[in-house]
Amino acid sequence: MAVRVPRQDRGQLRRAALVAAAVEVVGADGPAAFSARAVATRAKLPLGAVSYYFPALDDLLGEALAAVIAGWLAHGESVAAATKGAGIIGAATAITAAVLPSGGPDAVRNRYEHLLAAGRNPVAAAALAALRPELEALIARILLSAGVDSHLTPDALLALVDGATLGAIAEGAVDPVDRVRTTVAQALRASTRRS
Repeated sequence: MAVRVPRQDRGQLRRAALVAAAVEVVGADGPAAFSARAVATRAKLPLGAVSYYFPALDDLLGEALAAVIAGWLAHGESVAAATKGAGIIGAATAITAAVLPSGGPDAVRNRYEHLLAAGRNPVAAAALAALRPELEALIARILLSAGVDSHLTPDALLALVDGATLGAIAEGAVDPVDRVRTTVAQALRASTRRS
């Protein structure tokens, strides 16, 4: 005999399945690939379920982006936790690892392609704008923990990571992460306050 799931519980399970599917779509294919159809297909639910549980599709996108960004920040925090007294090289390595995704050059290229496309969507752009101060605070904690006293602000270092990454991708660098790490280390070396 099959166990019946109460209607309210079934609704919560379907809603959760839609959010999980939306997170997968955004995480794998970026906000530009986000659509009700893509989410419903990934959740293996009827298309109408999306509009039933999320009458405003932007609400679902907002929840998905919040979950993806929380994952990015958790990754960054785990990297930052290991930088105590690491110096310039350790700080450069940690900043690079905290901002860029793990998973190799393809993951970095995909992330930046998705970030560029996200700027066309107001919900995605707002979520990424809200992420920036958190990334800057993370970079500040890495510098402090690593014992690096730089003239460069966390905002400037974040811009440096983004610029070096885009340059490396555009130039077809085999390993953008290595290029970014080297660039950040050089900038920190040149900008560190001497006692």
